[in-house]
Amino acid sequence: MFARTNEAPRSKGISAFIVDTSQKGWVVARDNEKMGQRGFPVSDIILDNVRVPDAMLVGSEGQGFRSILNSLHLNRPTVAAMAVGLAQCALDYAIGYAKQHVAGGSKVADFQGIRWMIADCATAIEAGRNLVYGAALAHDSGAPEVEVTRLGSMAKLFCGDMANRVASDAVQILGGAGYMLDHPVERYMRDAKLLAIYEGTSQVQRNIIANKILGGA
Repeated sequence: MFARTNEAPRSKGISAFIVDTSQKGWVVARDNEKMGQRGFPVSDIILDNVRVPDAMLVGSEGQGFRSILNSLHLNRPTVAAMAVGLAQCALDYAIGYAKQHVAGGSKVADFQGIRWMIADCATAIEAGRNLVYGAALAHDSGAPEVEVTRLGSMAKLFCGDMANRVASDAVQILGGAGYMLDHPVERYMRDAKLLAIYEGTSQVQRNIIANKILGGA
């Protein structure tokens, strides 16, 4: 957890701690219900007279916010990879459905409009996959921090938005059936939304990318 430990300006007074959740004062006040990605909990936490020894400080005092930023730089390509995987699952399902389902005497996959949607989705996924590989390679090869940050944000931005488009198109390819709980594409569409929000929204990623290119904070 993170807490302000001194009066240094802005984020410089924030420190990181490991907190023992077995203490009596650690209270999970509420498990929030989410639109998608329901496989992991997001909870409201109350700390009531919880004591944290000095030994539980992570890193140096006042460096907690920087540790958050460092973790975000590393996690953004991971979120981008999640987005690629989700988009691929959505497209694979839509392709299987289009090849089997018949509408108006023809298979859905034979309609030009559907074929173009599939081609666009497949191209976007491949572009996103290569952005993820590029960001991971930059980190693993020890590239300068500015490069690692820029590529990670590019991957997160493109893949988060791409997953939303592909999931939406997958629902569209199935038509009315795609809106039903009988098929997983409606879940992919709900799950995809969060990929463009957490670890920094798409708007935040654009600011980071522009700053790394043009100079700035």
